[in-house]
Amino acid sequence: MNEEIGKGVKIVLADDEESMRSLLDNMLRKLSCEVADTAKDGRSALAAFQKYRPDILLLDISMPGEMSGLDVLKAVRAESPESHVVIVSGETKADLVRQIISAGANGFIVKPFSFERLIKMLEEYRKKRLSSKANS
Repeated sequence: MNEEIGKGVKIVLADDEESMRSLLDNMLRKLSCEVADTAKDGRSALAAFQKYRPDILLLDISMPGEMSGLDVLKAVRAESPESHVVIVSGETKADLVRQIISAGANGFIVKPFSFERLIKMLEEYRKKRLSSKANS
């Protein structure tokens, strides 16, 4: 069952660390997700989101360049309020977490994380999608 939980779910993942992008990519593909693109900074994360319109944007909050993950989250929310954005970060300072929540993140996964945590994130997304379809 878990191997199919990501079937039909298109994801863009953004993290400045190549090893984390590779790990997430492999884990998500094992869950049958379609990884449409990966990004190493905020500007390319936003461009990938705009190009692919993924079901889920997995976004690191601390990224190099002129756009942080928080900036990307705010831009995505302004452009596409219904999008599902999950923050993946090792940063857990209360003030930052409050900013992330108030900016509209749908979830927060703390690094390091387990394969089971990714499964839970996909289950939460599926529940949200089913409930929004039922309400429309």
